[in-house]
Amino acid sequence: MEDGIIPIRPQYEISSVVRCLRFEIESGIFQDKLALGKAKLCKALLLGKSDRFPESIRFWDRSRRVRFSGQILAGISRLTDLISLDLSSSSSCVIHYSTVDGLSEYYDSVNYVQLRHPSFRTLVGNLSSLRELRLNSVDMSSNLDWGSALSTSMPRLRELTLSYCNLPGLLPTDILTSHTNLTLLDLSQNPMLSGNLPDFPSNNALQSLAFPGASLSGNIPYSISNLKHLTTLDISYCGLTGMMPSSIGNLTQLAYLDLSGHEFAGAVPSWIGNLFWLSVLALYGNNFTGPIPTSIGNLTHLTSLYLGYNFLSESVPVSLFNHLALESLDLSENQFSGELKEFSNPSMSLSQLDLSNNQLQGQIPTSLFKLSDLQYLFLTSNNFNGTVELDMIINPDE
Repeated sequence: MEDGIIPIRPQYEISSVVRCLRFEIESGIFQDKLALGKAKLCKALLLGKSDRFPESIRFWDRSRRVRFSGQILAGISRLTDLISLDLSSSSSCVIHYSTVDGLSEYYDSVNYVQLRHPSFRTLVGNLSSLRELRLNSVDMSSNLDWGSALSTSMPRLRELTLSYCNLPGLLPTDILTSHTNLTLLDLSQNPMLSGNLPDFPSNNALQSLAFPGASLSGNIPYSISNLKHLTTLDISYCGLTGMMPSSIGNLTQLAYLDLSGHEFAGAVPSWIGNLFWLSVLALYGNNFTGPIPTSIGNLTHLTSLYLGYNFLSESVPVSLFNHLALESLDLSENQFSGELKEFSNPSMSLSQLDLSNNQLQGQIPTSLFKLSDLQYLFLTSNNFNGTVELDMIINPDE
């Protein structure tokens, strides 16, 4: 047995676990009547995979996560020394974002775990030591006061993920302004969640912030630059309006930036080039116009660039085709025109390229077929002419 880990066997009373640092379901079946509330000193409750909950919990595999449905046990609220709690449901909505076929959405079958009795307020009210809380795909639609419960509970919370939870009401801005220890907040795909983003204070520790699929309003506040530790920012398709504040260019630790699905207009800002560590940049489905800024060439770590469904124009920079790190490039549904020029030093990493639905013309450059890792190429709905020899595709190096 590893130090601090107690494997639970059949008939091993949960109430006898008194000093574990990690609670793991290794094997066995446990009934609801077990006194979960007596495991006072259990430091992390990791429910592993199960068919039904709370009626039974049984070993599924060694991924250390539980698959269950039904009603969450009220006894968990008495585990007052918990530091990590993950009750995420096994089945969740899925939004599939295809970089080569445009934006397509589908929803997987959902069998939500329900959080009603106990309520969210009851569940977390006594968990003052909690650092991590994950309730992904837990149905919280009846918890109208979940936001105020967050504001008055779990002062040590560092990570909170409540994606696909049917969260009702207003975004609890206190969680962003008062919980200065919070490093991760994920409220993805909660379409009933409304409100505005707050003015962000300078004393914060946020590293990851995600609200995609919410129904927010208003602008992105200029004070977003106070989130200087951010590495992930995803506020796509959540109803924000106005302009992209230039202060985002001060978030120099960003590796993932998704501002897709709004009505941001004007030129793609040149300050994008300040975000040196960006790996993923998604500005899909906005109203950007003009050329792709040359400053994007500064993003040497960029692996994915999604600029589809805008009104970008002029020529496609051939420098994107010999970028050392770029793997996926989507420029579809824009107004790019002119000829694609031949280029040297073709990329060895680019595997997905979508230039469809533009106004490109002339010959298709043979250099495209020398992109050695290319798996998907979309050129439909342009004005190309000439012929492409089959040998150019089959034997591009000859």
